[in-house]
Amino acid sequence: MSAFTQRVPLTGDPVEYETRKLIGGPLDWAVAAALKVDVTVSQSGQCWLVDKPKQLYSPHTRYRQGAEFMDQFDVQLRTGPTGGRVAQIEDHFACGPTMLISACRAIVLKFLGEKVMIPHDLAQAFLIRELERVSTTVTKES
Repeated sequence: MSAFTQRVPLTGDPVEYETRKLIGGPLDWAVAAALKVDVTVSQSGQCWLVDKPKQLYSPHTRYRQGAEFMDQFDVQLRTGPTGGRVAQIEDHFACGPTMLISACRAIVLKFLGEKVMIPHDLAQAFLIRELERVSTTVTKES
């Protein structure tokens, strides 16, 4: 077991996610797992680098973090027929609304497969954050 898995709170049963649907904190955690990046997860569902505790690990939104593995694994990017992004690593293809999200999904697909087990606490924190975000958006529009 690697160091990052020991630091992630694992209460409850892990939740299975399809790699093609990963987003937010669960996607960042899965990229960290795939690349063996040592992260810890906050109660809000965000990943933080263990060796730099004040630095958020979010390769799906931070180009500098995503670009590292995009170069390392020669990720090929293109625009799909519907305008989304398609990332390819060898014979692994992944789609997403942005190049970073599609590249992150391709990395996870290559190293962890089509389905990923996400720690329950992380999945729950992410869902709560998304519900709060949607609720705030709906309230502002009303």
